[in-house]
Amino acid sequence: MQKGFTQIIFIIIILLASGGIVVGSYLIKNNLKNVSSNSAKNVEFNHQQTSQKTPERIDFDSSCFPQDIYKDKAVCIDEAGQVNLLELPSMKKTQITNVTSRKYFAQIEGNYIAWLDERAQVVGSTSTRNGVSGPVRQDRIGQDIFLYNLTTKEEKKITTTPATRTELQLNENYIVWTEQRGDITLENYRKNEIHIFDISLSKEIFSSTVSSTKKQLRLWKDKLVWADSRNGKDTGCDNCANNRFDIYLYDFKTGQEKILVEGPYLKIDPDIEENSLVWIDYRNKMSDVYLMDISTGKEKQITNANDNEVNSRIENGRVFWSVRWACDVGPIKIATGSGSQIKSPSSQFGDLDTGVYVYNLSTQEKKKLTDYVEPSFIVSGNLVVIGEGCHGVKPKVYGIYVD
Repeated sequence: MQKGFTQIIFIIIILLASGGIVVGSYLIKNNLKNVSSNSAKNVEFNHQQTSQKTPERIDFDSSCFPQDIYKDKAVCIDEAGQVNLLELPSMKKTQITNVTSRKYFAQIEGNYIAWLDERAQVVGSTSTRNGVSGPVRQDRIGQDIFLYNLTTKEEKKITTTPATRTELQLNENYIVWTEQRGDITLENYRKNEIHIFDISLSKEIFSSTVSSTKKQLRLWKDKLVWADSRNGKDTGCDNCANNRFDIYLYDFKTGQEKILVEGPYLKIDPDIEENSLVWIDYRNKMSDVYLMDISTGKEKQITNANDNEVNSRIENGRVFWSVRWACDVGPIKIATGSGSQIKSPSSQFGDLDTGVYVYNLSTQEKKKLTDYVEPSFIVSGNLVVIGEGCHGVKPKVYGIYVD
């Protein structure tokens, strides 16, 4: 299962430190996520094995926006800020938490649910710019990570040091995230560390020490990939072709870290399944989806269009991505010699063919799943959950099954 909808906008430091996919004002990217939304899961959800016939479409209640899916279960956070378990396709909901606090990045896999929780208080301060008056200091709220066992019904806080945390990912063996400790200044506000927690050992087993921006973490079995700015200088622009980010991999078995994709341009939204890596690449000054065989290093370009591809995912031999345009930017009125005419939104590269796409690596067939102008999605097995909504409007959320 791929990790997706990752992130509700809360405080300025989280917005600056992580990317992501948005559905209106509800979610931001991380590369779904990015939205997406989004670590890779280890098993396929074969809906034909369920005891009842699975519908072609599942409609979700947008008041409890799904954050992640695993097989026939989803996890969502309701309007009261509580984590809930959803059973699919019946939509039976079970409340998991009952503490009043802000929670987000809820993830589910196997027997566990994990999430970020702001029930702790101020942990430090951050510098921001206040118009022409220059930097000011603001109190900063920290996040702890909680783990819930679906069998024992026990909740456990796994973090002990106050910090700003984001980019949470979970599988049956590990929890990974990024964090920043201490005061955050204008010089270091995007620099963070990656931490890995071994669930069976109940302790952290890895913490990165390189000073850089690390974002859009994706977890697959015993491998982790992410986008990293250590070989460039992060300008803060998440879609500027010259803002160099490279793709790195950490192997849990060997304890080794290595670079997979490098070059003086932007590379974001990585995802991994077995020996296959996908990512969004700006080597041609516009975004395209690329695929790599990690064992050989051989690359394949999946898209070559004047579109704004984001949130690349790989699941069960299929590559997913979305093309998005801000939904609060309406049709543009163009002046002409005979008056004016209304045209659809366009980027610097021309009109965008917005929507969510899937590309089958075996058949090499591409299919569009929605035409919506600013969609978000998460995917698990054959199930793709799509969010459609604009700022100030509750999104429409539904799941469809792909062949």
